Amino acid sequence: LITAGIFIFKDFIIRILFTPEFLMIKSIILFQLLGDVIRIHSWTLGNLLIAKSKTIIFITLQIIWGLVFSGLSLLLITPYGLKGITIAYLLTCILHFILLNISVKNILWKA
Repeated sequence: LITAGIFIFKDFIIRILFTPEFLMIKSIILFQLLGDVIRIHSWTLGNLLIAKSKTIIFITLQIIWGLVFSGLSLLLITPYGLKGITIAYLLTCILHFILLNISVKNILWKA
């Protein structure tokens, strides 16, 4: 709900908190907010991995996240500019969330 509220009132929030030069972030805020929502869910799964003493898996997935984010950012910044970085962030968060779900599923449902 908070994310939806920020998106709906983004013009108002940007005008209140920042100078008019920041109005250009309207074009990237959707990707950033969606990535943040997915990232928060990933933190929950990551904490579950740590609680299950699977720290190596957690650290490995964090390193993969950083490498994929860096690579995608470099790949997408040329065609999309600043928007490319936020698109890379969203795509990387989705991949990270999927990998965490697979890892947690394998831990929770082992026979």
